[in-house]
Amino acid sequence: MDDSHVALTRDEATDGDIEIETHVPREQWSSRVIFLFAAIGSAIGLGNVWRFPYLAYKNGGGAFFIPYLFAVFIVGLPVLVLELSLGQKFQAGPVRALGRIRQQFRALGWIEVLSSFILVTYYNVVLAWAIIYLFRSFSSDLPWADDSQGYFDHSVLHKTKSIEQFGGVQGEIVGALLLSWILVFLCVCKGTKSVEKVILVMMPLPFVLLTILLIRGAMLSGAGNGISFYLEPDFSLLADPGIWISASSQIFLSLSISTGVMISYGSYNPPDANIVGNAGIIALANSFCSVFAGFAVFAIIGHMAEVQGKDVDKVAEGGPGLAFVVFPEGISLLPGSTVFAILFFIMLLSLGIDSAFSLVEAVDTALLDHVMNSSSIRQKKYMPARRLTIAAAVCTFGFLCGLFYTAGNGIYVLDLVDHYLLSYLLLIIGILECVAIGWYYGPFKILDRILENRPEGKDWFRDWGGKIWAFMIKYVTPSALFIILIWQTVDEMKSTYGGFSATATFFGWLIVVIPAGYAIYHFTKIPGEAPLLEALRRTFVRSRPARAEEHSGAEEHVGSL
Repeated sequence: MDDSHVALTRDEATDGDIEIETHVPREQWSSRVIFLFAAIGSAIGLGNVWRFPYLAYKNGGGAFFIPYLFAVFIVGLPVLVLELSLGQKFQAGPVRALGRIRQQFRALGWIEVLSSFILVTYYNVVLAWAIIYLFRSFSSDLPWADDSQGYFDHSVLHKTKSIEQFGGVQGEIVGALLLSWILVFLCVCKGTKSVEKVILVMMPLPFVLLTILLIRGAMLSGAGNGISFYLEPDFSLLADPGIWISASSQIFLSLSISTGVMISYGSYNPPDANIVGNAGIIALANSFCSVFAGFAVFAIIGHMAEVQGKDVDKVAEGGPGLAFVVFPEGISLLPGSTVFAILFFIMLLSLGIDSAFSLVEAVDTALLDHVMNSSSIRQKKYMPARRLTIAAAVCTFGFLCGLFYTAGNGIYVLDLVDHYLLSYLLLIIGILECVAIGWYYGPFKILDRILENRPEGKDWFRDWGGKIWAFMIKYVTPSALFIILIWQTVDEMKSTYGGFSATATFFGWLIVVIPAGYAIYHFTKIPGEAPLLEALRRTFVRSRPARAEEHSGAEEHVGSL
């Protein structure tokens, strides 16, 4: 870590107040490779293994890659570049970075932090399940071999019949949850110093273990049938809008955007880091891992289907069922099943732990920015101690909140929260980010900072790519996210998600409405004309700010936009 870089920050102030600037040393990644390892580790998580392969299979096999790649460039990359740019430009986490544009946008930053915290509270519960399975894998006869579904439901979760039946807190899950939070705390307790040590091992490890599982799976009878099921294209399904919606949702949710993670990680980059190149590498690695994981998953599933005399589509499943029911059952059929079970659950942990501590790091960064900015300059030397205290407090509170998911109805609560958070709230955050930059701040101001770090002379992004990115952030990406949001909402109105009761569904919507409403309310408090009408008027009057003062030191707070 290099602490030599000095970030310029401001004490909290309302619009119109005099803003006092202080210089606060900011942590830095020790190298570009370390940053990429951290960002890729955050993006590649459990969803790459248990969601993407199943989505691809259900939505046209190889044909699904067409809308998926389209979504990478329309939805994923533009927002990823935006978030890395915000963190790097303002050298601050989501709250401080967005607050530097408008004080009202701080609310959006806090909603991103809240989303990260909610997500990690149940994400660590899934890691706790993996820890339980890992310890139980050290047996010559895998205990779930006879009935993997029953084992997961009754021996691990002690699952009740509905979300309304509490079922009591399960001590074993609580113990595993505590262990998972201790691991996360050790990863983030010293900021980038501790994160760097972990990611050097934890980021490459899943690729190594996936490769081992793929090689072993490819040698099994029936593996070819499973992979064919995974890849066989059905181009007729491309006419279904739902496939394009699924592809866009997957890439948006799998890149760790709208959670404040990429803004936080970007803030630890030096100001001259290659934003576009970094974003491209992160997106490429994430997509590669998703596709690669599908080969390993369906090779095992294909063998499992042949042994059981079933069709592959009767065996394939997505979500936690794939990771804790289908795949463990398939592994139990392999020679040397104990070894491969241990490898598989170590892989799950290595995939999950990077994503988990990145979510905590986003929360820690926002709180540390707030605390250090509120402290006197004389107290800046205590930043490491403050970071340690904040990390301990966040992890402790996260553990306590995670207890809600350790009862017999925990998996229902987890499913409910996960659905409304990922399917709705994160999409709304993405839309609001695009509106904040595209309509209020001006995408060309972010673009100018990006171009500062591009080579002089002929350069594709300088010549035409940057203009396309600015257009997409202002029009295309928010429109695409809005269409996804409306589509999912209309589709859900046809039937209650997961068969949950009206009461449970009501609480699910509260997870969306309260935070989103809070952020939108602060958008409406921006002085001037009705914001959207003013933005539309400005679009037709002039497409790009050209005043010199907009590129002066006053750009940290832009009153006219």
